[in-house]
Amino acid sequence: MRRALPVVLLMLLLPFHILGLQAVTREWKSLPKGDDIAYVIPSPILKVTSLEFKGLTSDVMFLRALVFFGGLLERGNIQETKKWEWRWIHDTLNASTDLDPYFYDPYYFGEAQLTWGANMIKEANTLLDKGSKYRDWDWTIPFYLGFNYFYFLQDNEKAAFYLMEASKKQGSGTLLPTLAARLVYQGKKTENAIIFEGPELVIISVQSYAPVDLNLLINAELSLSV
Repeated sequence: MRRALPVVLLMLLLPFHILGLQAVTREWKSLPKGDDIAYVIPSPILKVTSLEFKGLTSDVMFLRALVFFGGLLERGNIQETKKWEWRWIHDTLNASTDLDPYFYDPYYFGEAQLTWGANMIKEANTLLDKGSKYRDWDWTIPFYLGFNYFYFLQDNEKAAFYLMEASKKQGSGTLLPTLAARLVYQGKKTENAIIFEGPELVIISVQSYAPVDLNLLINAELSLSV
């Protein structure tokens, strides 16, 4: 009897699995297929039409972005993704977070794909800036911003600022203050580092003058974005 229980459960769950696949298929068919229809309903209209179901509508918008991106992966070479396709994904993520600015997943997905995949660094940062204003307890969002400014935009001063902000939030660990202090020192902003962490950390940074470990930052970024 016990051996038969898993089989029975699978049989009961199978219809739900089939319905889920059918729903995803319908969603995929409804997604844009060309430049002329790459249009996302503006957020103000979505807010009015979704009434009290803004959270649910936000989930649906994010699901559409995921399904669309899955179709791009299924197509084969993600490097051949067209600009309008990346723009549609960005606009959909932006609409999702307009409806529910506390929803973490669109920020997480946007950081992983709009930067490395689409090279839409400024757009990704704008999305993350929105998230940091609402999710003001979350250290990962300012960390993403700091990484983007450091790695993609080569702006050490802004990178240090966001790493400082991330380090002040609970759960950020002990590594970020050191990275931020080194960045401001490398950018000849020693006085900012003193204000941020006190003279002891700056003295360590000056004496060793170890540049920011690029591999360390990249590995941290990848581990958070996978």
